[in-house]
Amino acid sequence: MKKFISQSDMRIANIFEVLSLIRKEKSITRKEIQNRTGLSWGGVSQIVSRLIDLSYVVEKKMQDVTASGRTPSCIEINLHSNYIVGIDINMSGLYATVVNLGGEIVYSEEHDANTQGKDVFLNSVYSFLDSVINKYEKYNIIALGVAMQGTVNSGEGISVKLGIDGWENVPLGNMLTERYGIPAYVAHDPDCILSAATRENKADALLVRIDSGIGMAVMKDENLISGTGMHEIGNTLIGFGGEVLPLLRIMRDEKRGAEEKISALALAISNSLIMYKVNKLFLCGSIALDNAFTDKLKSAVEGYICGEISMHIYDAKRAAFGAAIFATEGYLCYIK
Repeated sequence: MKKFISQSDMRIANIFEVLSLIRKEKSITRKEIQNRTGLSWGGVSQIVSRLIDLSYVVEKKMQDVTASGRTPSCIEINLHSNYIVGIDINMSGLYATVVNLGGEIVYSEEHDANTQGKDVFLNSVYSFLDSVINKYEKYNIIALGVAMQGTVNSGEGISVKLGIDGWENVPLGNMLTERYGIPAYVAHDPDCILSAATRENKADALLVRIDSGIGMAVMKDENLISGTGMHEIGNTLIGFGGEVLPLLRIMRDEKRGAEEKISALALAISNSLIMYKVNKLFLCGSIALDNAFTDKLKSAVEGYICGEISMHIYDAKRAAFGAAIFATEGYLCYIK
């Protein structure tokens, strides 16, 4: 195991720090980069030159400069060269987005998902991604981010389990990397949505997505709390009429009324809010489209926790955007 930080490690870290600062500020001078990072002038110049060579940033002369002397230049992200594709793979449908290095969405597309077995489903994903990536074949796509439903091992890029026949421990990251020749980063879809929702303000929050399944994500102290098999809130056990049943089974039972389902879902969410000491809730997915249901759900949760919560309805399609952001960060932190 590596137990020291080499010069190469430091260089990679410094490049990522400078690039992250440029992405955050949109436009910044070399001198400002030096002041903000504490790097030497020579170090900043070398890193900026490297980023320009890679087409990640561009240099532009400042406008309306009245002072005499040399006109300073600003360093800005190159918005027209390198792109990242994000895809949300969900049994309820497929949604993809193309994002530039500035985090701006330049293209989006959606498609139905064919869930009739592992191979059929995988082929529908390939066909959809082929269509999206081919539209940008003249540009440089540097990475692919995947928001994946079900149980996910993000560290290994494995889709562990999905409610489709034959779909178990699928090495999706490696498969997509091999097919498209770019690094693919796989993450749990609720984590991607919550990352997108809290991108500008990383406040403590909990997100629940309800589509064909039920998933949850948690942001605490500006970090996602995640791990393989964690936060599968659909597996939460709920006591009902003398029975103890998984939440997802209750929600899918057509014989149960809306009030029972609201009560069961509210119990599971309330316990999660209490456990993580969070009072901000994002709700997304098909259920979020039913205003009457969500209003009753909010009221039930507040009744259980004996306090108010801040509840926000969010677009589940932002999972693809969140996946693209994950992939961007994952890729850029290893630039040499």
